[in-house]
Amino acid sequence: MTALPISVASPGILLDFAVVRRGLLYFAGACLICAPFARDPLSFAVGGAALPLLVAIVARPNAPVVVVYFIFVTWLQIFARLLVTAMDGESLGNSLLADDLVRAYWYSLATAFALARENRMPIIVFSIREKGAIEAVLRGKGRSTIVGG
Repeated sequence: MTALPISVASPGILLDFAVVRRGLLYFAGACLICAPFARDPLSFAVGGAALPLLVAIVARPNAPVVVVYFIFVTWLQIFARLLVTAMDGESLGNSLLADDLVRAYWYSLATAFALARENRMPIIVFSIREKGAIEAVLRGKGRSTIVGG
């Protein structure tokens, strides 16, 4: 009888979601501070706040890094359009295809959330009207409902 050595597969690369969340919250805060000075303040603020929320949807202790990268690249393609219009000194609504472009922006953000959901990741529903609700939910505390997962 021959004995073969048993090798255990490595768990793969895992992210430290605490550091990622903290960095993304700083980014979202910077976007919220800069939003009043942008040509599309609501789009800029929501676009900046969407990334931490997307990462909160896919963040699990053993979540594959590729899922986070996929969601990040999807968000970056959406948010890049706002950055281009800001650098050109225009707004989303001041172009030849203005209505379609604005609609496409919001549909794309909704698609990013749908992609996160379809990756069998939970969606956390909570009230943003309560003070400190976002921070409490990101820490795993506070009043919220988890859908799916």
